[in-house]
Amino acid sequence: MAKAQILVVEDAKVVSLDIQRRLTGKGYNVCGTADTGEDAVTKAGSLHPDLVLMDICLKGKMDGIQAAEQIRKKYNIPIVYLTANSDDETLQRAVRTEPFGYLLKPFDERDLHTTIEIALYKHQMESNIVSESEQRAALLEVARILAQPWSFEVQKRAERPGAHCPCGPCHAAGRRRRRQSHAPGILVGQRPVAAARKHPHAEELVRQGIPVQGSRRG
Repeated sequence: MAKAQILVVEDAKVVSLDIQRRLTGKGYNVCGTADTGEDAVTKAGSLHPDLVLMDICLKGKMDGIQAAEQIRKKYNIPIVYLTANSDDETLQRAVRTEPFGYLLKPFDERDLHTTIEIALYKHQMESNIVSESEQRAALLEVARILAQPWSFEVQKRAERPGAHCPCGPCHAAGRRRRRQSHAPGILVGQRPVAAARKHPHAEELVRQGIPVQGSRRG
């Protein structure tokens, strides 16, 4: 089984190194680190980790919660928060970003490992559900199309020579169709005035500059 790729976002260097050591000790691969929210978003997009361990209190204008929100929206990567803050306001902000875990510092390796495994499993199950839902929707659409008795006939008509002729039904099916749909006395190569009075589409064709002409009767 391939090692999970984890991005560590922590602005305290000593803490970041300790987290990396614990992760590698549990068999994970640290694919990158970041110490600001902006850097975390950028690296999440370039590295595509399986999971992000995100400290909430980061230096800079963007804190961990804001960075996590962007990462989830842009890349749908699961987030596990690491924080020493347990106040209700911070918790409520974090919950709104739909994290896959929330670890309070200090934490031990067992809690870290358990939280990561649950987050990875939950995200995989959600991805499978979305994939199955998309497949069902596609199959239902195919079934709907196949259930329409006219669908193949429409396709056949669209493939007939002259189906897109400006005269529409008058020239779509060859000579036989033209004889059936033309008014009596309509020919090609003669007077356009007579055709305009007898041919149901001649006025529009003449307006478009298409030469449809007819013969005089009597």
